[in-house]
Amino acid sequence: GRHDDLSQTLSTIAFYLAGANAGFRKTLLTVYEDPALANSTNFAATFDQLLKDPLLNAQVESDPLALPRILVVDALDECKDADKLAMYLVKLARRAKQWLKLIVTSRDFPFIRQELKRMESLKEFDLYADDLAHKDIEKYLKQRIHREGLHYLQPYETALAKKADGLFIWIHTAVELIKRKRIGREGLIKRILEQTIFGGDE
Repeated sequence: GRHDDLSQTLSTIAFYLAGANAGFRKTLLTVYEDPALANSTNFAATFDQLLKDPLLNAQVESDPLALPRILVVDALDECKDADKLAMYLVKLARRAKQWLKLIVTSRDFPFIRQELKRMESLKEFDLYADDLAHKDIEKYLKQRIHREGLHYLQPYETALAKKADGLFIWIHTAVELIKRKRIGREGLIKRILEQTIFGGDE
């Protein structure tokens, strides 16, 4: 990846926050007039310009019944510089706690957990607790087999659900690949179940 991956992520977050808060948006517009921002490799300075400073001018909703804005960061563990991004998300949550709620999904990597633990009022939900994700994937696979007539998947139903390891994108991709394979379909299924790169067994 390039050095600007994290900066691009911070810019994307700033863009969505600007749409949610007029005070934030007004300050951010002046920031984008600075040509130095485009070439900056200083992530701390980028965070200050794109998020910290505009958040100082963000307008807090006067209506006590108004719902907070929600920002979802999906698959944090798959982001480049995930540890740095986690650190900035914690800073963001602290500075915008009056009007912004963060939902972060990630595999439980120690370096990510260490950063997110610093977030105030952190609430954790383990998708693997009580095997909820696995059960949902089994249900999803059963429904697709029944609805689309994918009866050739039935002998491998349990194995595919287990191989998905809680990842819906995995089971969806696997089913789509298998559907497109008209000849040698059974061989493809067995290869998918045996390999480790494509699936959740790493």
